[in-house]
Amino acid sequence: MIPVIIWFGKQTNYIGGTKSLKALVLDFDGVISDSAPEAFLVALTTYVDLRPNSPLEDILIRIHETQIITVEKLRNELLYLQFLELMPLGNRAEDYGVFLSLLERKLSVHEQSAYDR
Repeated sequence: MIPVIIWFGKQTNYIGGTKSLKALVLDFDGVISDSAPEAFLVALTTYVDLRPNSPLEDILIRIHETQIITVEKLRNELLYLQFLELMPLGNRAEDYGVFLSLLERKLSVHEQSAYDR
């Protein structure tokens, strides 16, 4: 996920001068820009690359049938909606693989204590 970055104050450029910028905003948790669609696509692509015989590959192929993948298209995918429900349980991007593994095996986790086991 790429954070949105805007800087308050002055920034040194490559030749030693400075330029004034308006703000510094770091968006690592999706408050300003929803990173869930990108996180899902990167996680799913990586998961399928690491598990070539995964049935989730069919979903990835279906998502990529068109050249442009929209958030609306993802919202029509059950796997994406299930992934979103699990996101609050994770702490890091590595957890996305765990989510996809749970979903692939049709296991459900509804609370933090069950996920942490």
